[in-house]
Amino acid sequence: MKIDYFKIVQDSANFTWKYKILWIFGFLLAFTSGGGGNSSSEYSDVQEDPQISEKLGNFTDKFQSFLESPYFLTVFFGGIFLILILTLLFWYINKMSKAALIKSVDFDKEGKESDINLKNLLKVTRSYMMRLFSLDLYSFLLYFPAVILIIISFFSVGFLKWFSVIVIFPSIILILTSFIAISALKNIAERLIVLDDLQAKQGLKMAWNVARKYFKEYILAWLASLVPGCAFYIVNMTITFVTMIPIVLLFFASITSNDFTNVGMILSGCGCCAISLLLTAVEAPFQVFKVSYWTKFLIELKDISFGKKFAEEEEVVK
Repeated sequence: MKIDYFKIVQDSANFTWKYKILWIFGFLLAFTSGGGGNSSSEYSDVQEDPQISEKLGNFTDKFQSFLESPYFLTVFFGGIFLILILTLLFWYINKMSKAALIKSVDFDKEGKESDINLKNLLKVTRSYMMRLFSLDLYSFLLYFPAVILIIISFFSVGFLKWFSVIVIFPSIILILTSFIAISALKNIAERLIVLDDLQAKQGLKMAWNVARKYFKEYILAWLASLVPGCAFYIVNMTITFVTMIPIVLLFFASITSNDFTNVGMILSGCGCCAISLLLTAVEAPFQVFKVSYWTKFLIELKDISFGKKFAEEEEVVK
């Protein structure tokens, strides 16, 4: 089979530029995937400033009093419930955005450009949510052997040191390999579920058949994707570096100032949030490109060289 990988890159770039409305889904996908970059800062000798030490001490006393108050358990369990709700909400937005982008590629291929709008895509993707949730559950269960092995190795430290040394390194390699392999299978399965209207278990089985038989083609596709991927991350890191300089300077000024006012800290926090949103917005078109690239590649596998064979395998799985 001969696939023009760089043509797929070009087609994906054209698709991303043509349907700018999809950048909304790209933004949501980047936001709920932890996009937007991250930053950290360190400073030393803060404890030597008596004013800062006094403020930190007062904060510690107040926090200790709060832990002993009757409201602590209410706030604690309320916080857990809120985190759970937000996690489910973020998961739904993430999967909905990805399914919408995958379906948009399918609509574009079939010439249904009028169907690529927010209202229709939100309506169409609803039917895939439970199947994508089931796929995530199956994927999570596949991690269990490696996770159990690494837990055993950590618990063995201090009791059987020689055993932990023998087990811990292979288990780390196993869990990393499992994470990469399962993530790749899940990405293929997600596209098959949306494109071919499969159930979660069918999509996962079909994804295994595709990955096993066309492993070399996926490696080549991954290598081709490195070119736009590296270009994006260079732009992303440049923007991060340039925009973080004034925030870092403001942060250091606020913690080293004799006044140590809260204004500088608040401004630093607001600046970090603004930069994170800016980087997420920059990442939005890249997310559209990335989803469309791998979707177009899978469609290419199905339609060009392995159309008939692929269809036969799909019927067997169904």
